[in-house]
Amino acid sequence: MKITKQQLRKIISETVLLSETQVALGIPHGVDLKNNPEVLYSAVMSFLGNNPNLGPSSPRRADAELLMRILNNTIQGSVRYSQIGQGNSDLLHDGDVEGFMASRGYQTTPEETEYMREEQGKLKMVQRALGQAMGQDTASNDRYQSWRSSQRDFFRSNPNYRPGDNDNLDY
Repeated sequence: MKITKQQLRKIISETVLLSETQVALGIPHGVDLKNNPEVLYSAVMSFLGNNPNLGPSSPRRADAELLMRILNNTIQGSVRYSQIGQGNSDLLHDGDVEGFMASRGYQTTPEETEYMREEQGKLKMVQRALGQAMGQDTASNDRYQSWRSSQRDFFRSNPNYRPGDNDNLDY
């Protein structure tokens, strides 16, 4: 694939802009956030401490939206499960044992998976806090309010309801 000078300049400027933006948000340059989610957690907590109100008219609103996107992407990839495959045998035949082992995948222990889930939970907590600072409170969400009122109406009309009452229903 050939890349023109103009395409190369664009790629470099986007990369520089992204790294400058991350540094401006308090995220150190070159940190792999999926393997170090505590760095993102600290950066968001620091950002929220300095900017408690990030409403639509806030001058730091664009930074908060970018931070929310980074958070969403990191949360999605923060828990990795074991993925072991056959690997690339050509690497093994060429004598690249480390490359072959890397191509096989990785295996996580239950402790590692639990740790990753705890980190993901912390990131979700920070995500909710950032959303609240931006005015995206779950309690004010129209869908949530509709569900909540339907639940309230159901329980008011069925005061003797027990959680196991619907077990005999055929779906």
